[in-house]
Amino acid sequence: MATPTVAELIVLKTFTLFSGTLSVLGSGFIITTFILYADLRTPARRFLVALSISDIFVAFFNAFGSLYDISDYKKELCTTQSAITTYFSIASFFWTAGLAVYLYLALSWDLKSKAAFVSVPYYTTTQGVTEQTIIQQKKDSGWKVFGTFSLVCWGVPALIIGVALANGALGGDEYSNSLGWCWISRGDKPSHFLIWGLAAGKAWEIASYFVTAIFYVLSKRRLQAIVNERHCGRGKESANMSPHLLL
Repeated sequence: MATPTVAELIVLKTFTLFSGTLSVLGSGFIITTFILYADLRTPARRFLVALSISDIFVAFFNAFGSLYDISDYKKELCTTQSAITTYFSIASFFWTAGLAVYLYLALSWDLKSKAAFVSVPYYTTTQGVTEQTIIQQKKDSGWKVFGTFSLVCWGVPALIIGVALANGALGGDEYSNSLGWCWISRGDKPSHFLIWGLAAGKAWEIASYFVTAIFYVLSKRRLQAIVNERHCGRGKESANMSPHLLL
């Protein structure tokens, strides 16, 4: 691959710095509002905050690479940047897919169950359990469910990066270094870049597209079924349910 010209480098690095700055500001706003306003700390918002954390790290280290010529530094710096940006990139794909799965589960779960990560209708049950009690139960249990997603969405990418580092797959070459962005090192075999390019990013990115699209369709169908149920007025409890959901 040909090395870019000076003019191309200026354009590419300027665009990277500009887009990275916008990403950091946008993600920072989401995290800040989550911290400042208790009403926004809903289960789905936790996923959005985790996704924003991933995006901040990716954007920051990409912007860092655009400001400093990594090729002038040691190989370790390129590998470090690659490991961090690749880890958080994969994590963002997992969190994106995880949010889609979570929303579908929230819409699909039985409202009478005490699995508290699901959507909660605002009403008081005939058994004397107050609305506030139900909501609190579901909030408490919601943290447990979020913990399970956290284990997968943070843990699996860490395992992938660990294996990639152990095999010397992360780093860069003359072309990527000149752009200030390191990802996969050039191995001895032609298949090295393809295999690790898929394993350390592209395969998870493509998978997240499919998972998100599939669960979007499923969630839309489930939401339509809920709306139809309420319009039919199926049962006293259903008739009293408010459309507000703890998502």
